Amino acid sequence: MLKFYSIGDKNLFLVDTLGIYKLKKTQVDWVLTNSPKIHLEDLIEVLSPELILADGSNYTSFIERWRKTCLKYKIKFHDTASKGAFVIQAKP
Repeated sequence: MLKFYSIGDKNLFLVDTLGIYKLKKTQVDWVLTNSPKIHLEDLIEVLSPELILADGSNYTSFIERWRKTCLKYKIKFHDTASKGAFVIQAKP
């Protein structure tokens, strides 16, 4: 099951343990990873997100590899295990 969330003017897509992310004509701003076994470069090619969020359930080795991939593609990366919660400012 694909999970999308709208947060303000951003679209968040959750990639869970199944690792399903092949979508058609969908604007995804942020991607939240929940311990999927995926090749992040392929996901970036398909979804072109502006931010990758890695939650605390991801393997440390995955997080380090994803961090390097995000640097390579100049995509923002937030790892909740080391940086804490990803805080979104609510607009009035």
